[in-house]
Amino acid sequence: MCKKLVEQSQKAFFAVYTKIKNLHLPIDLQLKLFDYLVEPILLYGSEIWGFENIDIIEKVHLQFCKRILNVRSSTPNVMVYGELGRFPLEIKVKLRMLSFWSRMAKNENKLSSSMYKLIFKLHADGICEFKWVSFVKSIFDNSGLGYMFFNQYIDYSTIKPVIKQILQDQFLQKWSSNIDNSSRGEYYKLFKS
Repeated sequence: MCKKLVEQSQKAFFAVYTKIKNLHLPIDLQLKLFDYLVEPILLYGSEIWGFENIDIIEKVHLQFCKRILNVRSSTPNVMVYGELGRFPLEIKVKLRMLSFWSRMAKNENKLSSSMYKLIFKLHADGICEFKWVSFVKSIFDNSGLGYMFFNQYIDYSTIKPVIKQILQDQFLQKWSSNIDNSSRGEYYKLFKS
């Protein structure tokens, strides 16, 4: 699925990049164009397949970021994220999965909701393990909010900003650690705060 989405997004990617290059748009506008024109193609249906390895999706994001910065493809990713103030698409995928989880857990009248409740019961009873359910639970667990997963009727709109901030903070800690442990990061820290 990811490979198919990457193929489709590559077309939009190159169309957007060609127009951007000719118009000499500021970087923030270029990033918004990516977010509005390429990202929806990359993340289509990620609520379902987001538990898989999405490195191939992030490569497209980083490739675009490196192109608009006009840096080599060998430039460390941590520096690209830092230079643009971007977060990996993985965070958006996780938030989309939690939103989908919340809608299925709350809505009593849909077939998808009934199926989810059956899957959740089988998973919770240890009869069968479902990767999607395990991944959603791991998002809550890694955010320090594991108890919320078992409250299936939670209002996601109230906790979305909290989880988003936690995921971003976790990435920033990892980013900072990668900069500190990188030999190239020493020079980067000399010139950037």
